[in-house]
Amino acid sequence: MSGPVRVGLVSTSWWAELMHVPALQSHPEAQLVAVCGRNAERIADAGLEALVVAAPEEAHHDVCMAGIEAGLHVLCEKPLAMTETQAKSMAAAAGAAGIVHMTYFTWRWMPWFRYLKELVENGYVGKVYESSFRSTGGYGRNGAYHWKWDQRHGLGAVGDLGSHMIDLAHWLIGDVTNVSASLEALVKRPPPDESFEPANDSALLNLQFEDGSHGVVHVSALTHLGSRAMEWEVRLYGESGSLGVTMNLADGWKIWGLRSEENEIQYLDVPASMMEGVQVGSPVAAQFGQIFTKQAVGCRLFIDCIRAGHQVMPSFADGYKAQRVIETAFASESQGRRLSIREVCGGD
Repeated sequence: MSGPVRVGLVSTSWWAELMHVPALQSHPEAQLVAVCGRNAERIADAGLEALVVAAPEEAHHDVCMAGIEAGLHVLCEKPLAMTETQAKSMAAAAGAAGIVHMTYFTWRWMPWFRYLKELVENGYVGKVYESSFRSTGGYGRNGAYHWKWDQRHGLGAVGDLGSHMIDLAHWLIGDVTNVSASLEALVKRPPPDESFEPANDSALLNLQFEDGSHGVVHVSALTHLGSRAMEWEVRLYGESGSLGVTMNLADGWKIWGLRSEENEIQYLDVPASMMEGVQVGSPVAAQFGQIFTKQAVGCRLFIDCIRAGHQVMPSFADGYKAQRVIETAFASESQGRRLSIREVCGGD
């Protein structure tokens, strides 16, 4: 392949402008040559080699499949699809096509979570007994209609925020086997038409992992946090110790650890190698921008892997794995009981 990788972006959202456009423009071997809304046919004649899909969730399957069929490398925002069946077909098609495919799970690439992963792999907590994953904000409090809160177009908070937390749980601990979920649409929103189906704006998932440990995923778009705006927290408790990451948009991030022989938590510094290009003293929002325009993560990693000719992580397979948990959560809410993922989605 000669010349820069020609990329098309399917999205005109604020998130695409904030995240994907600067990241692609920062890569010396990427060229953003076309941008459109959810109708990918409008960039069919742009001579593309890769596609970044950040359209609303209902469009992910059809747009990604069109890209795969055209032989393009495809990056898709989370959640990968609206249903487990769609996500399975996308992962299978991408694998069969031999393209580079990525599910955009932002939090895997944050230095503090990468360091947490390293600590876990090095045995800091030993066998994990219990865990919690929380992501909250207040952007759904105003009661206005948005496609995120309409089941016809999106999966609500469990798709928007929960998919990230489920992926972190898979990445840090392992496969989820059973789910018990409560998914609530608490804010009343003006229906745009008679077929409006409110999507959850608050969700609580109790998980059991393949290793027997259990965990909780809590996500909400209804949490008033003032200047903190958004909060994220991961806690792991195990046989050898405990670890946690806390972060919000006002105070930044902290990593803490506590070994079994200790009584006081220790705050841990992320290795300098993981903070390359990041001004640690700058506001956390600025650090996000620095991470995704300076480091080999996100869109930049996608381009690197296209250039190198090898598959990227997280892939569509990771997106499909998270989708199975989401699908089981919806089934659990509907049936009012704990369900196994195999019972709902089959063995895969």
